[in-house]
Amino acid sequence: MAGSYFLFAYKNIKRRPIRTLLAGSAIAMSVSAMVVILGIGIGYRKALTAEIEKSGYQVLVTAKGCPYEAATIMLKGGGGLRYISEDIFYRIAKDPLVSTITPQLIHIAHDTDENRRMFLLGVELESFLKLKPWLKFNSGKGFSGTDADEVIMGYEAAELEQRHVGDELYLSGIEKSFEVAGILERSGSQEDGTVFLPLRTLQRISGHISKVTGMGLRLRDAGRFQELFERLYKIPEIQVVSMGKVREKFLFLFGRLKGLLIAVGVVALLISIVSLINTMLMSVFERTSEIGVMKAVGAGPWDILRLIWAESILISLLGWIIGIIFTAISAGTVTCFFARILPYAPSGNLVLVPFQLLAASLASTIMLGVLAGTYPALRASLMRPAQAIRRSAQ
Repeated sequence: MAGSYFLFAYKNIKRRPIRTLLAGSAIAMSVSAMVVILGIGIGYRKALTAEIEKSGYQVLVTAKGCPYEAATIMLKGGGGLRYISEDIFYRIAKDPLVSTITPQLIHIAHDTDENRRMFLLGVELESFLKLKPWLKFNSGKGFSGTDADEVIMGYEAAELEQRHVGDELYLSGIEKSFEVAGILERSGSQEDGTVFLPLRTLQRISGHISKVTGMGLRLRDAGRFQELFERLYKIPEIQVVSMGKVREKFLFLFGRLKGLLIAVGVVALLISIVSLINTMLMSVFERTSEIGVMKAVGAGPWDILRLIWAESILISLLGWIIGIIFTAISAGTVTCFFARILPYAPSGNLVLVPFQLLAASLASTIMLGVLAGTYPALRASLMRPAQAIRRSAQ
């Protein structure tokens, strides 16, 4: 029986395709906005957690400054690099709480001709790979020496530069060529786009002899972080950042932005409800004669209610379908947009729409259709047959 109402409603909305499409588009915009906002909340949290776990570090040690800016620089590179003496690295390495420690020197090679930059990372390969055991060689091997003019390329960096093991890689800004010693397998982390050099080599060519931009470390007992923090706090040149704290801070900053986005989404939702109510009221007004005849031949108020509700729900479902398709198509663009405005954007697609979110959005859209169709449906169901027929004849 319910199917006949939806079939009749479907025939009605087909008669007014432009109006139906406009009302559906308003709903599509609100559905897409809310799904993107909630989906990016899920995706950002998951991607951030995965990226921090794949950093391999429990603790970052960097030069004094904003700790979260320092963490961003260590994870992704960027401007405003600060340097600390390598002597501090050896001092921290002797701490009994430190299990593994690796120094890093970040350098950005700028190619002014092509207006792009290359992220260079100077490492001590053995300790670096010990903290990141998932990094494997796709081809080639490690450096031949601690001061060799060689590079190891991340998978995406090698693809972008179209380099293979044994090729020469010319670094603009440094104005020097390096032999490609190895290429890493794809890891899904920031290392995919990184070019690695021996620490001593990058110190030499960048002019930062005996300097590092930071170091990552693991503790013998993670529960004793506070004890290590209090000990290292006495070294005035450095700051110590727990990666767990970094994750919490970035999620807090994102949460504030997400709150603003939800407010925008709610406004879009209200606009779509008003648009659908207006569409259904116009539909009821235009079909006054039909409704009067239906009531005259025995249709009750409940039948009219269900008919108008069916029409409203169908329009809402059309909007939901358009909104989900638009969300899927625009996910990459949305990720690029948020990567620019967020304080820290992890790698990968930030818009994650699990089945539960799709199901919740579908249920919410159906409820929206029922809500928006209630007033027009009540108005139609309360019409008197004779009055409705007389009004349409005037």
